[in-house]
Amino acid sequence: MIRFFILITILILSLKIVAQLPSVYIKPKHIIQFAAETKEASLYIVIDNEKNNDDAAVIDAAKTYWKQGSIKYLSTLQFTEKLKLKNFDIKDFYLFQNFKTNYQTRYSLYQANGYYLTNKPYELLYSAKPKNFPAYLFFSANNLSDSKGDINKGYYSLMIKNFNYDIGYCRNADNFKTKPKYKRVKGLAFFKEMSAFSKKTFLLVKEQIPKKEKNIKKSKKDTKESVLKNTSLDIKENVLGTEVKSYVVFPEDVEFAVKKGDKDVLLYSGGTVYSAEDGSAYATYKTNPSPSTFYIIYSITSLVLTVAVFAIVLGGR
Repeated sequence: MIRFFILITILILSLKIVAQLPSVYIKPKHIIQFAAETKEASLYIVIDNEKNNDDAAVIDAAKTYWKQGSIKYLSTLQFTEKLKLKNFDIKDFYLFQNFKTNYQTRYSLYQANGYYLTNKPYELLYSAKPKNFPAYLFFSANNLSDSKGDINKGYYSLMIKNFNYDIGYCRNADNFKTKPKYKRVKGLAFFKEMSAFSKKTFLLVKEQIPKKEKNIKKSKKDTKESVLKNTSLDIKENVLGTEVKSYVVFPEDVEFAVKKGDKDVLLYSGGTVYSAEDGSAYATYKTNPSPSTFYIIYSITSLVLTVAVFAIVLGGR
């Protein structure tokens, strides 16, 4: 009986350690609060130097595609000082990246590199438990540059377009009258009906192509577009239909599709499928970040101590 009790205790505590809710299931009340707090928000973009290629790209994209309020800028130094003083206005948005600058936080929040947008940067950076993270948006850094380190402007544009769409979506209370339900296939959550993928075209940069396809030998008459034409797009073992065409293109083609707002083009980045038309997400693998290393160690230590205490107390009876 004592062993059974200890086993149940271990299972309960272990579940608390590993339990995570995918971001697609975020509670509507959190989104509604987020939208209310930022009703008249300005967007603060954290940059190192506006002449840097990446900073210039995000600035240009924001000027073109951000429609939810005014745009302002913070230097990395100013942002760091605000973190030290916990001096953020929750009525504003803060857009910052984690793959170039270390903000000296205690916890390893970021399991993926990219840009984060939130109205509560301090809480996002310093919360040890994922369940305590404030509402935030994320865009992967996977394709923001190519294998040579050159900036892919089209993905910066897609990022801002997506953030702009998502904020507009969050501000529409009708979207959260009931808890959203999404079809899931092998871990892929679909925001759109499967029919929305019909006759769409994926544009992929060469870094996104599996090696087995990149190594296909081409004749002189072939082009790199024709090699991948009509191939099914395999995203982590999910094939999105044989009618979905995929083409490997230059980064400039991605930029043009986003600028044009091409309704027939889908783009892929960091586990998420996006529309070039409005930046909306069609499907995603993204989940909330895993608990930090600090929190895991702390939880495991607490687990061991708890079990030890139970064993001593019950063993002494």
